Amino acid sequence: MPSKPPIYVGYLQLPTRHRRFVVAAGVAFVTVLAAAGGVVAISQREPGEAVWDAGQEHTWSGVVRMDPYPMLVGEDGTGRFIVGMGKFAVRERVEPFDGLACEVRGFSLAREHRRMIELSMDEDAIVARSEGAGPPDRQTLSAAGEHVVIVGEIVDGKCYLGAMKPGDGKAHKACAVLCISGGLPPLVAADLPGSGRLYPLLRVGGSVTLADDVLGMVGEPVRIEGRLSVVHGLPVLDVQPGDISPVGRTTQPHAATDRPG
Repeated sequence: MPSKPPIYVGYLQLPTRHRRFVVAAGVAFVTVLAAAGGVVAISQREPGEAVWDAGQEHTWSGVVRMDPYPMLVGEDGTGRFIVGMGKFAVRERVEPFDGLACEVRGFSLAREHRRMIELSMDEDAIVARSEGAGPPDRQTLSAAGEHVVIVGEIVDGKCYLGAMKPGDGKAHKACAVLCISGGLPPLVAADLPGSGRLYPLLRVGGSVTLADDVLGMVGEPVRIEGRLSVVHGLPVLDVQPGDISPVGRTTQPHAATDRPG
């Protein structure tokens, strides 16, 4: 007579052959899962050396400037952007101190040579010490700026300088749009031959407030043609609305310059 199949009884131990199968399958599953996780981790791109020192307040001295974006200009003539907590600017808090020598207290964000201050919520986080123009402003590269054609990515300055890692790319697009819409500075991440990664502040039609059609291209590779100048030691890229256009995802960020003769 043919043997009958075994009957499963939940309160008894697994048969030896079943137990061996479950153990082997479990070990194989964990091994494959760990290997897959390792492959995914290795394939991720390096987010960069951006740093957000959110655990320690610092105090900086300099002159507050509102144009082209709220910043504190130090003794070396280089500015640090001033932003607020979360995804918001602090223009209304900073504007009364425009042109005054101040002490500003907050948290530091930095990526390579670009610096930012996240202003503390305390009422005395910015205090005027004396009036005056402060250190001389650095001059622009040329009277009208330098004509450049850049292929790169529009990013929000706060996240890219350390608030998020990574602070760019398709995965960060929605966050970047919210941050820039809230008044945080739009930057352009691209290599400029001979100058490295400048991360210039983007002004479209003279404003750092981006229209909806430009916001739609944030976090995507874009081609930008405009004038690059230096204001308070910071590069500023001035363009018109029609000077920004999307490009293919395979294009590598770079920039070319065409110096006027």
